[in-house]
Amino acid sequence: MTDKHQELIAAYLNGENVAEELLEACKQDQSLLERLAQLCAVERLISHHCNNDGVDAFVDEINRRLIQRNDPQFADAVVSKITPWRKYRTSNGILFFSVCAAILLLLFSLVMWFVNSTSDVELARVSNVASALNLDVSINENEIIKEGKFNITSGYAEVELNSGVKLLVEGPTLLDVKSKDHVLLSTGSVVAKVPKGNQDFVLSTPNTEIKSGEEYGVSVSKYGVSQVHALKGQVKTRFINQKDFELVQEHQAMAFDVNHQVEIIQNNPEKFMRSLPGKSSKSPEYLHWSFDELIDGVYQCRGKGIDGMCYNASVHHIDNTNITNYVINGQYGKGVYIDGANTWLQTNFQGIGGNNPRTVSFWLKVPKDFTPKNGYGVLSWGLSTTQSAWQISPNPQINDGPLGRIRVGTNKAQIIGSTDIRDERWHHVSVVLFGGVNTNLSTHVLIYIDGELEQSSDKSIANVYTQLSHPKSKPLMMGRNIAYTNPKYKFKFFKGWIDEVFIFNAALSQQQIQHLMKHNTIDNNS
Repeated sequence: MTDKHQELIAAYLNGENVAEELLEACKQDQSLLERLAQLCAVERLISHHCNNDGVDAFVDEINRRLIQRNDPQFADAVVSKITPWRKYRTSNGILFFSVCAAILLLLFSLVMWFVNSTSDVELARVSNVASALNLDVSINENEIIKEGKFNITSGYAEVELNSGVKLLVEGPTLLDVKSKDHVLLSTGSVVAKVPKGNQDFVLSTPNTEIKSGEEYGVSVSKYGVSQVHALKGQVKTRFINQKDFELVQEHQAMAFDVNHQVEIIQNNPEKFMRSLPGKSSKSPEYLHWSFDELIDGVYQCRGKGIDGMCYNASVHHIDNTNITNYVINGQYGKGVYIDGANTWLQTNFQGIGGNNPRTVSFWLKVPKDFTPKNGYGVLSWGLSTTQSAWQISPNPQINDGPLGRIRVGTNKAQIIGSTDIRDERWHHVSVVLFGGVNTNLSTHVLIYIDGELEQSSDKSIANVYTQLSHPKSKPLMMGRNIAYTNPKYKFKFFKGWIDEVFIFNAALSQQQIQHLMKHNTIDNNS
C-alpha cells in the first residue's frame, strides 16, 4: 500500500469526499481493499462503543481483537494508550466523543505503523523443492517468504503458509503473498491444500477468488483465464466484487474469463503436480552396472546392493546367428549396444515393487534413424498387464505423445518428457518415483534429462503399483520389451546404446542426480 493510498484512507475516514477516488484505487489493488475493510471495522467498533456506556467493554474488545493478531507488542502499545482514558467517563457527550475521536486517531496511527511493519514479517516458508528456480537463482528449502512477490520460473516448490495452508507451485508461476490467509496467483499454476476447519484462506486470481475446499488446483493463463479444479472436497469461487459464490463440486472444474463468463470444463487433475519427494537418504542402497568388464557373458553388479543383494546382468540372445558386437565405448569406460533384434540383458533382480520410492539413472544414446518398432524396453520389470509394470524407453507411440521423448509406462498409462533424444548423442536419464499414499504417474514421477527437470508433454492419471509377486512378473531386463511374451506385440527389443545403469531404493534429489551425472557416484567426497 502506497503513501497515496494511506492519505486516501485517512481522508475517507475523516469524512472528506474521496469515495470515488478510493473505490477506483481499490479496484486496482486488492490489498488496499482489505486494509480499508479492516480500518472501517475498527471505526465501526469505536463508533458503537462511543455511543454506549461501556468504555471498559470497548477497551476490552479492542484488546481482544488485537491479541488475535498474534502481535503482543502491538496490542500492548494500543492498550497502554487507551487505558488512561477510562477515568474520563462522563455524561457529557461532547467530551466523550472527543475522547473517542482521540482514540480513533491514535488507533489509526498505530494501525498505519503496524501495516508498515508487516512487510518484514515472515508469512510462509519454502518447505520442499524440486529443481525450483527464480530465473537462474535456486529456490532453497526453508527460505522465508514475506509479504510481496514470490516468483518461480521453473521446477516446483512447496510453500507452507503460517496458517497451515500448503501451496504446491509449478513454474513458471508468479504469486503475490498478501498475508498468511491470502495469496494472489497472477499467472501460472498452484495446488492449494487447506486444513479442515480453515475458512479464512483465500486464493485469488486477477478476476476470481477461491475459498473453502480441502485441495484444489488453480491456473491462470497468459490470456487471463482462471481455471479452478476441485481435487478433494467442494470449492467456492466467484468473480471479484461479485456477491454470490459458484460451488465447484469435487472432481468438477470451472473456467472464468476476462469477460466475466463462466464455463463448466473437464476436471483435469493431471494438469497439477500435487506432491513432491520426501527427504532422500544421503546414502541410499543401490545397484550399479558399469558394463566395463564382461566375464563369460556376465556384467557384474556393483554398488551397495539392495536388501544386502547385488544381481549380475547376463547377455542373452534369441539365437546365436547374426550377433552384433555389443561391447562399445560408453560415457564412462565401456558400454553396451542393444541391436534391436536379438540381444538383451537379463538379471534376477525382481525390481522395486508396489508404490515404493525409486530412482533409475543411466546414460542413453538413441540412433538418429530411430523407428517406433525399436523404442521399447530400455529397462523394465514387473507384470505386463494394465498399470502393473515399470518400463522406461524412448516413446514409440505417436498416439501417446511426441516420439523419441523419454517415456515411463505402466501399461495403458504413461508419462512422457519433452526433450527429443533421437540425436545419437549420450544423454543422462533419471526417472524418480516418490512413494506414499495415492502414488500416481501424473503427480509422483519426475524425469530429468542431463540433470534438468523435464516439463512433461503428456501424462496419465494412473496409480503406480508395480506387481512383483505374480507368477508372470518379470525381473529386471535391459533392452527387451516387458510384453515380449504377448503375441500381439511384434516389437520386442530396444535399439541403442546404454551405459552406467543405477537403481536406487530412494527418490533422489536433483542435486544428487547432477552429482551422479558429473561424477558417476552419489558420494559427495568424490
